[in-house]
Amino acid sequence: MWQLLLTAALLLLASSGTQAEDLRKAVVSLYPEWDRLLEKDNVTLRCQGTHTNRHDSTRWWHNGNLLPNQNSSYVISSARVNDSGEYTCQTNLSKLSDPVLLQVHAAWLLLQARQWVAQEGDPIKLRCHSWKNVPVHNVQYFQNGRGVQFSYQNFDFHIPKASGKHNGSYFCRGIIGTLNVSSEAVNIIVQGERGMGLDDPEPRRWPADPSLHRARAPRRPCPCPQASCGATLSSDVQGDDYASFRKPQLRMNSLSPLWLTLELGAD
Repeated sequence: MWQLLLTAALLLLASSGTQAEDLRKAVVSLYPEWDRLLEKDNVTLRCQGTHTNRHDSTRWWHNGNLLPNQNSSYVISSARVNDSGEYTCQTNLSKLSDPVLLQVHAAWLLLQARQWVAQEGDPIKLRCHSWKNVPVHNVQYFQNGRGVQFSYQNFDFHIPKASGKHNGSYFCRGIIGTLNVSSEAVNIIVQGERGMGLDDPEPRRWPADPSLHRARAPRRPCPCPQASCGATLSSDVQGDDYASFRKPQLRMNSLSPLWLTLELGAD
């Protein structure tokens, strides 16, 4: 009798081990799909994985720390910089997902893309996103410091078929009110026979060197919590590419933590 019980136990252990190996990884997706955000943006993370039934809970981690949320969706409303980091999830019938990196920046403008590492022939779309979606005019996109598109309104920049010549550092620049601002620079890598134009043998989703993000430091919303900040900001115009831009000075009065009023100062 004991031999039969032992055999049954071994079969049960073998079956459970096989089931664990057969489990698929959960997948984290973003809605909207941008993985670079500005403060005050909203984003929803969704966990796709197998459940025993639809009422089973989902576990979420932020930078390795378990979150209290147990829903299949994790909503970040009015994002802050400390919401940046790696997010993972897991359901009761799935393995732990691969991490998804979310970056939240404090700036006026931010360059967004669906992918930063592309294959030759893939389309690439860049978006010049403004803080709280304030209107942006005279928008320019730059690749390796050279202008590649200008529009009076804020249109996206499209690359129909990526190739090696599209490797490089990109940023955007525009006018908000009377302030001339630019986004941080971000690398785009095109893989393929002609696509490895950078020195990195293994392309990364984000540059390892933080200085790559500071090629054109943006002007950010004034952080002063007091009503009379007394700060005067003037934009920096660099290089021949910006010769056509004015150098306005902007005086900020009546500031609050959520908004500010912009008035044109003397040139």
